[in-house]
Amino acid sequence: MTESDPARDLIREKLRTGRLAREACVQTWHGRGQGAACAGCDQEIHPSERECEADFADGRTFRFHRDCFYTWDEERRLGDEDPGFLEDVSAITAAILVDPLCLPCLTGKTGLSPSRVRGFLSRIRGTVSLTQANGPCAECERPSTTYRIG
Repeated sequence: MTESDPARDLIREKLRTGRLAREACVQTWHGRGQGAACAGCDQEIHPSERECEADFADGRTFRFHRDCFYTWDEERRLGDEDPGFLEDVSAITAAILVDPLCLPCLTGKTGLSPSRVRGFLSRIRGTVSLTQANGPCAECERPSTTYRIG
């Protein structure tokens, strides 16, 4: 199953075009939404939702939905400018090219963090045929959500 995540896609586009910062923020504040537009998905952050205010060294401040902030943080860390990106791509792709693996086994085989693996999987969904299914993991044989290319 390949699913697109419109918010993640928009955040990627904003990172690509420079509308969102690639550098890490220097401080964050969390609280209830104040009705501002989310810097990630452009939707209003309602008072019933969690807002993350991210302050940057150059004086800019971005407000995000909590999930959009975490998506931005994952996506900003990925990319060709990341020196380990190609090695990570190779390790993850090789691990799930033949057998479906659950996230714990995939992180164990590659030595990458769950956040890094999830970000990569989300990123390639629109590019390759990524199968996400419920079934036994080829490594540990536990029933789980598994990932496989093809």
